[in-house]
Amino acid sequence: MHLSLRHPVLLLALTGCPRSEVLDRRWRDIGGDAMKLRDSKTGPHIAALPGARDPDAFLFPHYAEGRGQSSLIACWCAVCTDAKLDRLRLHDLRHTMASQAVMAGENLPQVGRLLGHRRHRTTAGYAHLADGHLAEAAEKVGTIIANAMADAGSASSVNAGE
Repeated sequence: MHLSLRHPVLLLALTGCPRSEVLDRRWRDIGGDAMKLRDSKTGPHIAALPGARDPDAFLFPHYAEGRGQSSLIACWCAVCTDAKLDRLRLHDLRHTMASQAVMAGENLPQVGRLLGHRRHRTTAGYAHLADGHLAEAAEKVGTIIANAMADAGSASSVNAGE
C-alpha cells in the first residue's frame, strides 16, 4: 500500500470516522487521546486517538480540503482489486469498526456515540455480526432457556410430591 495511503486508511479503520472527517482534520483537533470532530454531519463528537502535533498542520496534507481524494480512492480501489475485494469501499471501514466494537462487547448506544450517530437504528445498520458471534449468542440464549425450563420442571416435581 502506498505510504501516503496507509495512515489515512488506518485512521479510518480505527476510528470509524467518515473519510472527510479524517482527511480534513488538523492537529489542533487532537487533544490528549481524542480527536474532536466539530463538523460531523450529526454534530460534534470525539474519536479516540493518541498523540498531539503542530496544531495548525493537517493530519494528511496531501488529501486535505478535497485535494488528492481521487488518488486516495483510486489507490484504495487498486489495493482492493489486487486483494480480490472489488466491492469494498473506504466507507465500509466504518461498518467494520462498528461490527468489531459490538463483537467485542460494546453496546449499540456506545458504538453509536463513537460513530457520531443520533439514532440507535442507524448504528444497528452498521453493526454486522460474524456468523460465529451469532451462533455463540444463540447458544447462550438457548442455554439460559434450557436451564430456566429445567429449573421450572424440578420445581414442579417438588411441588407435585408435597
